[in-house]
Amino acid sequence: MEIVHQLQLEPGMSISSLLRGMRNCGFGARRLSEAMSIYEEMLSRDCTRFLTISGAMVPAGMREIVSGLIRGEHVDVLVTTGANLVHDIIESFGCHCLGSADSDDAALRLEGKSRIYDVFLRDEDFAAFEELMQRILPDTDKVLSGRQLMAILGSQIEDNRSILRSAYDMNVPVFCPALPDSMIGLQAWMHGQTRKLMVDAFADIKEMVDICYACQRAGILIVGGGTPKNFALQSMLLSPQSFDLAIQLTTDTPENGGLSGATLSEAVSWGKISEQARFVTVYGDATITLPLLVAGTLFLGRMFEIVGVFGFGALGLLLTIPAATAAFVLGTIGGGAWIKWEFSEGMLAQWWGRWQGRGGRLAPPAPGAPPVAPGSPPVPPPGAYVPPEGGPPSPGAGSGA
Repeated sequence: MEIVHQLQLEPGMSISSLLRGMRNCGFGARRLSEAMSIYEEMLSRDCTRFLTISGAMVPAGMREIVSGLIRGEHVDVLVTTGANLVHDIIESFGCHCLGSADSDDAALRLEGKSRIYDVFLRDEDFAAFEELMQRILPDTDKVLSGRQLMAILGSQIEDNRSILRSAYDMNVPVFCPALPDSMIGLQAWMHGQTRKLMVDAFADIKEMVDICYACQRAGILIVGGGTPKNFALQSMLLSPQSFDLAIQLTTDTPENGGLSGATLSEAVSWGKISEQARFVTVYGDATITLPLLVAGTLFLGRMFEIVGVFGFGALGLLLTIPAATAAFVLGTIGGGAWIKWEFSEGMLAQWWGRWQGRGGRLAPPAPGAPPVAPGSPPVPPPGAYVPPEGGPPSPGAGSGA
């Protein structure tokens, strides 16, 4: 029987070290540490990575965590609520404001402010959103899937920190299964009253099932629950696969039978998650648990990219630098890009595999292959989903995608 280890804090301790120290603690600390271990495995293996987002994550300030994961090639498929995409678009030209949960809501209505707990949004930003949507929504005879519509919207956003723009740039499909239940859906309906716009909601099911069917191995990070959670999990039912790795961050509990609180073990009974899968549910506010999980898992992994460029001498140099200084240097060299992986046996194996040519930026070109132009999209590895002409972009199921 293992014993509880009393957690020890040290000056300058990294988030990764803190979470690793929690694995021998009890309750939520242990669950969050296990989540980091599962997420590390999800990012370090050949695995199609699904991310589902519900709740007001963008208004709360989590937008660039999501777009950073996409641009860091840690997301292959994104499933989200329409509301988060509405607020993502608003952030591309406007902002959300800090307020108070104890505000006089009637007074806020008179002031032209809408409240999301302790975050305010101004009416002028909603008005600008409506004007923008009427400009960028397509006018076409072609019947679009919801995923195709999201790609069109992403292509029209001029903010590289945007979730939709990042997904468009990185060829990551975005599914919004409850699109009508959002201001994007409302604006699309209004647009369709005077112009041509038809969206086939059922087309997304085929595209999602095709992706699931092509998975060799699949992992999922569920933030919240709701429709995005179910849409991703149910899509596995029509494929011979199940999710092998799963993490859920939620505040809901299972006793009331609601989807957002349903345990991942329950999903095993449906065949959505494999009986042999590693999975954990972390109970807590996702605006706390998501940043900790992502920061802890991705800390200091930029080291391997630098070694790939400068050789193993750089590794020895980096190991002599205190962790805080190393993080600063690596972040600076990376131009503010997302730090990818933490130094560990699993991540070393991942880097070495990429260097040997299994895919990713570090893999050397095959003999006689033409040079790859800067900014070119990654080449899908063997077994990745290849869509039909005019279909969804490849989610890049392989290592490093």
